[in-house]
Amino acid sequence: MKIIMELEEDAVWWRSRPSKPCGGQKCPWWVRFLPLPFINSPCMGLFTGVSCVSVKGKLPHTQNVMKKLRFVAPLLFVALSTTLFCDSLQARENSLKKGKWALQFEIDRDFDLKGFQGSTLSVKKHTADNRAYRLGLSISLDVDDGEIIQQLNDSVPIPGDKDFNSRGLGINLQKIYYVKGTLSIYPFFGIGAAASFYHSKNETEYRDASGSYVEYRKNTLDSWVTGLSGIFGVEWFFANDLSLLGEYSTFLNYSESNGKDEGRSVRNGSLVRSSKFQEQSHSFRISSSTVKFGLSVYF
Repeated sequence: MKIIMELEEDAVWWRSRPSKPCGGQKCPWWVRFLPLPFINSPCMGLFTGVSCVSVKGKLPHTQNVMKKLRFVAPLLFVALSTTLFCDSLQARENSLKKGKWALQFEIDRDFDLKGFQGSTLSVKKHTADNRAYRLGLSISLDVDDGEIIQQLNDSVPIPGDKDFNSRGLGINLQKIYYVKGTLSIYPFFGIGAAASFYHSKNETEYRDASGSYVEYRKNTLDSWVTGLSGIFGVEWFFANDLSLLGEYSTFLNYSESNGKDEGRSVRNGSLVRSSKFQEQSHSFRISSSTVKFGLSVYF
């Protein structure tokens, strides 16, 4: 933003005006801010035209120019700062356009980035300027095999092996509607559906050095969740292809889980202890999340 200041001193031009821009005071000094034709700022109208800087007496032509400018500089600084600030709040070009894609990341409390809607991927596709679909994808896989040692109180340590693995998949699909905003801030709301499942298995086997004692245990868990979600928030574009957003979510979920646990102990070929346990549960829940803050990168 550039403001041109003209400072002139002319006996005819600078005589007191009938319009009394300075409340009727004599005004030997005038400042004019001339906007450039390519500038379109909502605040330029505050500073265009002619303004008056009132001083006592008339500054002689021979006086140092710095004494003249000291009356004008504060006014110029205020005009320039305010105009730049207002210009930064103008509704700028953004990427809420049909055909645009965006990757979204959540900003956590340590300012680390992670998936916004899904732990693996959160991607959005605009089907219109004010409508978009967002897919959140979460994929988990964990395999842990190795040796372990069991020791109860002061008994002799018993070596063993473990075999743990788990896998999970979650999908969250939402349709988002944007409301026409101002100053590059756009409210939005949306609805969607989600589904996920999880499976885990953990097996352990302990065997003493002589092989006379063997202890085996296995537990499994299977669960799945399905439901609906609703969101609303705001998105602020600080650049054409970059935005910050805050979002609040609420969920309506139904879930089921099935867990099994079984074990047995054998000494010298004879069964010493055997156990088997199974638990099934289902639940219906309405919940909400805390406000999440995120970053959108459009392409």
